[in-house]
Amino acid sequence: MVYAIHGCGVCSRCKVDKPTYCLNRVRKAIGFTEDGGFSDFVTVADVRMLMRVPETVAMDTACLLPCSGLTAYNAVMSVLNTVEGFVKDHGVPEDCAVLLVGAGGLGLWAVQIARAMLPDGVRVVCADKDVNIIV
Repeated sequence: MVYAIHGCGVCSRCKVDKPTYCLNRVRKAIGFTEDGGFSDFVTVADVRMLMRVPETVAMDTACLLPCSGLTAYNAVMSVLNTVEGFVKDHGVPEDCAVLLVGAGGLGLWAVQIARAMLPDGVRVVCADKDVNIIV
């Protein structure tokens, strides 16, 4: 599988696998700014943009990972250290929860990823402006 977004490859952020934060503002996207992924073969300049799909992951699920899945994953990872630090210092209070705002496609990915990655006992709560989405 190919992660479609890539940067310049030489700035400090690209070198630590953060191409969406490219300091040189080079944001290439396979399928948008370059020839894309509806073909049988795609040329990929950087091997770090390739991901092996485990046999246990169905292709109809795997195809969602490079954009929406990784976006939600990065959001959860941005708060994971804070939550783990809190739990280390204070334990897990009975009412300990992480609030995810937005129950659309990205929010639902984030709920599943957060449930898998957060410390045991930390609840995941989702809120959305449209109550019909989460009821």
